[in-house]
Amino acid sequence: MTDVGQRDNVRGRVWERRFRMLAHLIQRGRTDRGELGRVAGTHGLQLEHDLRILGSTGCVRVTLDGVIQLSDDILLGIKERVTQRAGTYERRLETLGYVMAVGLASESDITKRTGAHGNQLYLDLQGLADATGHVHVLPERAGAVFVPLLQWKGLKQRLGENPEIKWRVAGRALDLVEDGETILIGPGATCFFLAIQAALKKPNLCVLTNSLGVHQFLTSRVREVHVIGGIVSKRGLDTYPSDLGKCIEITRRKVDKVFLGIEGWSVNPELGIRCSQVDCERQRQAVFRTPGTAVVLANHCKLDIGTGGRFTTFQELDERGKKYLVITDKYEPPTGEEQSRLQPAKDLLGDRLVEAD
Repeated sequence: MTDVGQRDNVRGRVWERRFRMLAHLIQRGRTDRGELGRVAGTHGLQLEHDLRILGSTGCVRVTLDGVIQLSDDILLGIKERVTQRAGTYERRLETLGYVMAVGLASESDITKRTGAHGNQLYLDLQGLADATGHVHVLPERAGAVFVPLLQWKGLKQRLGENPEIKWRVAGRALDLVEDGETILIGPGATCFFLAIQAALKKPNLCVLTNSLGVHQFLTSRVREVHVIGGIVSKRGLDTYPSDLGKCIEITRRKVDKVFLGIEGWSVNPELGIRCSQVDCERQRQAVFRTPGTAVVLANHCKLDIGTGGRFTTFQELDERGKKYLVITDKYEPPTGEEQSRLQPAKDLLGDRLVEAD
């Protein structure tokens, strides 16, 4: 390896260590030198030098009594102190500060902020995700979200499972929403992707939700957001809809569409549409107690899955005269497979089955 290559590797390790320090501070809010040194694997003069560098960018401040904490206005500090011709790691620090400050940032917004674009921007975001664990890169180059907003157990993991498929399904669902409508968004990773895209593309919405994660994320990002009430479940994620009808009446708005996240789906009545056991009765009430169209977010990976609890079937929806759509992703059968796994669903549902591009 050349001398230049060795210097670049050392420089990369130094900044990754500083990113780890920032990630720890983001989690804890404040710390001391001993704890921060153990987390970052540094001590002594090296630790002091790291703190000076982070302090000079406006990220970190050390109080008179030795407490280390994030600056009161990290974004303003970075804006004033990072030069216009920043190097890779300085640019990534600015990117991290910006994503931290706004919580959700599109690629175009980050480009305006830092000048990075295309593959360079993607590598910056992926590098921050790997180094800190506090940046989640959105599918299809849509931008990034600040991970502490995804603190609910299992949500970050589920967002990482088939993310491109879930993102496309959520995007097709958002196409059904008109500006200014009132919608209900349930829990689940695909529903959370729907909330992210709503914040990016259609902020003039009134959103009702039984997901505390969706509620916190959309607060100040859409026109209105309300938890629909009930009691907090044992998981601390969502609410049971014990007072759903009353809460919707209080808002004095008609619910135009209800978006449902599911565990599995099948045209076989013995399987039907399935939700997690905790979500089952809540989603059932969301479907049958609101007048809006029910939109089932169902990627093909969940087809004919028997996990969770069965809360309804397509046949029951038809018998009740309930308006509904099922959004799934385009599925091409592997070579040698006579027909798509989706064909039975297409035969039963017809134009009520919508395939996302």
